[in-house]
Amino acid sequence: MPQYVDYDGASLYIDPIGLSQSAKRLIAHAKEVAETITAINHTLSALALSWAGKTQEEAEKMNGAWTATMRGLFGTEDVPQSGVLNVMAAGTEAVAMVNGQTELAIADMFVKFLGEIQKPSSGTPSDKPPEDHTTIDNSAIIAHW
Repeated sequence: MPQYVDYDGASLYIDPIGLSQSAKRLIAHAKEVAETITAINHTLSALALSWAGKTQEEAEKMNGAWTATMRGLFGTEDVPQSGVLNVMAAGTEAVAMVNGQTELAIADMFVKFLGEIQKPSSGTPSDKPPEDHTTIDNSAIIAHW
């Protein structure tokens, strides 16, 4: 690991609109796959009637495990948002929304900052430089308890 990291040279770009569109596509694809798997499950459930004895028990056990896994992945028909794919899509959508709001807040902050620094000074200008505060007793970083 490098000893020195230059954070001034790093950047992070998140496209809120693209992220939101990806979340919507993920939901659509998850729904599509869930519908196909549901159809497969219905077909498999109908096949269990023709099995007997230990084979039928094994098929029921496998179908139960399969159904539980698919419910965990896609949710149920009544509560689809309980599935992990829908949770991931909702999280992606939330990241897009929060990032968009953050960008707007930062832009607004700079607009306000610019407005404040363009205001005329409220005091009289002074040619005297600011007082030096480098003594230990009067540091810029100090806590008074």
